Amino acid sequence: MHPSRLLVGVGTLILIVLPASSAERGALLDRSGQALATGSDAARRYPLGEAGAAVTGYVRPDHGDPAAGVIGAELAFDAELAGGRDVVLTIDARLQLAAWEALGGDEAGTAIVIGAQEGEVLAVVSRPSFDPAVFARGITREEFTGLRDDPQRPLVARGSTLSYPPGSLFKPVVALAAYRAGLADKRIPSPASIEVGGHRFHDWVRKERPPMLIEAAITQTSNTVFYQAGEEAGWAAIAQAAAAHGLGRKVLGWRHEAVGHIPAELELASELPSHAIGQGRISATPLQIARAYTTIANDGRIPEFEMRIEGTEGAAEDPAEPAETGFHAASYERLRGALVDCVNGRRGTASGAKLDTVKVAGKTATAEIGWDRRVAWFAGFAPAREPRYVVVVAIEGGAEKAGNRDAAPVARQIFKTLLDSEAPPKRDE
Repeated sequence: MHPSRLLVGVGTLILIVLPASSAERGALLDRSGQALATGSDAARRYPLGEAGAAVTGYVRPDHGDPAAGVIGAELAFDAELAGGRDVVLTIDARLQLAAWEALGGDEAGTAIVIGAQEGEVLAVVSRPSFDPAVFARGITREEFTGLRDDPQRPLVARGSTLSYPPGSLFKPVVALAAYRAGLADKRIPSPASIEVGGHRFHDWVRKERPPMLIEAAITQTSNTVFYQAGEEAGWAAIAQAAAAHGLGRKVLGWRHEAVGHIPAELELASELPSHAIGQGRISATPLQIARAYTTIANDGRIPEFEMRIEGTEGAAEDPAEPAETGFHAASYERLRGALVDCVNGRRGTASGAKLDTVKVAGKTATAEIGWDRRVAWFAGFAPAREPRYVVVVAIEGGAEKAGNRDAAPVARQIFKTLLDSEAPPKRDE
């Protein structure tokens, strides 16, 4: 490493602080040195424009004083940038643009790409978006009102500042609690519906299916199996498994990052079925889901996500040993098989993410966020046996939205871009 550089780690964002002219704000650079934000005050430029806004955020000039970061990396690293130091993120501008194109369209959504082994954030995109440069030059009242009042909320970075019910993406977490409760080899009935606490809860296919193992219930997404598995495991064990996988706490520690919600306890027995399938009062950001699935991809090893100083004046310390969830490796092997079958199996419900050349492991979900609103999810990793990338996609929409139809194909396109091209460049060392 160059002797004048300072390596800083911010959760899964690993960055290098470089000396720059004290006369201007430091630049935000991607992992290979490509500019994400350069210049000062009204001259601040954002080469990726709206495609990069979910990462960079923006600055706002302040009555003749130097511009200050308001959201995103501009805010998170404002002290370094304002001091004239360049900041290099683990973001890969090439992948950022590829994820932006894959998400496409006019619908509201987000896509996230993580380096599976070290938990590095390679891309975070959010649609619709905005051009950060308009804030630097001085946004007009009419322009700001238009962005603020837009029902699609372009100013919101959906990957980290909004939380949604995870729906069936939560089932692997419930499965781990159920395995620990002794249900690993039990075939559980899969009726069309069950009654709990005087309320009837239906399976999504509305018909009885044969009894099945938990892995099959993940692959075929049997809600009634998970109603029962959740009841036998108990909510306390499920909440513990969720916490072990990082749900309910911030990933990067940024000011505007949402925390999500995992209830500490449920008041009524009739609450458990909906919570066991990722509905009820459960919520998570797409970035939290990415951390959870990165943990699953690593058999329960959690890469370091906290904000920290990695080294000083060119001497980087060794990264901290990953924490572990405490669940057995055999349980994660079961989950991996189930997630592979979700994408590649004859009865899988995530076939929209299937690739011809590499096996993808993943899960889709269609979660309710209102009476007639849905969020279509995909979360997964590839290659399935030696994961290099984790991809999470969430797309908001009406009642017609579905994870396999809407989110999985976006993930497939991103995986294809990742695996058909050279590996992303390593950070400058």
